[in-house]
Amino acid sequence: FLFLDRHLMTRAKLVLQDGMPYFKFIKSSQVVIEDQEMNQADSKKLKEDLHLQLDSFSRAPIDLDKDPLFYGKIYFNGDRDIFFYTKIHHLIWDGWSYDILMEELASIYSKLQKNGSFEQVEKESVITYPDYSLWQEEFKKSTHYQIEFQFWKDYLKGELPVLELPFDFPRDVKRYDADGFFVSWSEVEAKTLEEVAIKNG
Repeated sequence: FLFLDRHLMTRAKLVLQDGMPYFKFIKSSQVVIEDQEMNQADSKKLKEDLHLQLDSFSRAPIDLDKDPLFYGKIYFNGDRDIFFYTKIHHLIWDGWSYDILMEELASIYSKLQKNGSFEQVEKESVITYPDYSLWQEEFKKSTHYQIEFQFWKDYLKGELPVLELPFDFPRDVKRYDADGFFVSWSEVEAKTLEEVAIKNG
């Protein structure tokens, strides 16, 4: 739970108070991290089983009234393979957040392998979401912020025109459905694609 303790937004739940949405922060031990044993010797069948399970789960919408905004699941396949899956709402997460997650998990794992001291890793200083929030609030008190804020208030005052960008086709009704497509490559195919990518920059 070290990563959850460090990063407040992984423990956020959405609540309504007087009709207004707020974040409520729970303990790291309350975050849902499930585990499942796969017991599949065939690597191809293992990937197929994982894709089916993850595809089904990822398509299910997150119920903001009751579901966690950060959900994790660990799949164990004997002693050989471990897969970590996360399903996270965009209210608390973006692409950059995934980079931070993977970098920190790799760093924590490497340090634990090296010295085995969980307490030492725990003591490390890490910049988190509340730090940025505090810096932003401090910046809003500065003269520089007030000048910029007043500029944009003046620039954007009055009725704003509808932004019309050129399109190849007329606008359609708003749609929010999405889909995923999984492709499995053999080791030879993956190596060939990598070589083509490197060759063509």
